[in-house]
Amino acid sequence: MNTSKGKIKTIIISVISILVVVATWIFNLGWLRFFMTAVLIPHIVLFVFMNLYSTKYFDNSKRIKILNIFFVLTFLFAYVFMPDSDDISSYVFFGLVHNENVLNIAEIISTVAFVGNVVTFVMQIIGIEKIKKNLLENK
Repeated sequence: MNTSKGKIKTIIISVISILVVVATWIFNLGWLRFFMTAVLIPHIVLFVFMNLYSTKYFDNSKRIKILNIFFVLTFLFAYVFMPDSDDISSYVFFGLVHNENVLNIAEIISTVAFVGNVVTFVMQIIGIEKIKKNLLENK
């Protein structure tokens, strides 16, 4: 893959992902998201940084590319499935679903996705460091 093409694709995927997350934030805004806004901004910065950083190593490792795909998916799932509530009701999926059973399932998916996002973040860093070490040894 051409590095500049890969970077452009990564930027487009990152922007679309961020727009989806912002849409869930706006349409699902409740007390949880209100208090988590301070967490969202650094998470978005790390998300974009990791995507751009890992793009450099896609040609060196198919594993990094796959990990990055899971990183993007878990980022999206963590926020799209995150339920929220106000003083009156709870809701999920852009404020459209108010069913308690769906909310419980969505909360589990969101929690697992958030943990998966952290795990894939760490795995990418470790994988990239191994690639960098191998590249230095082979010079």
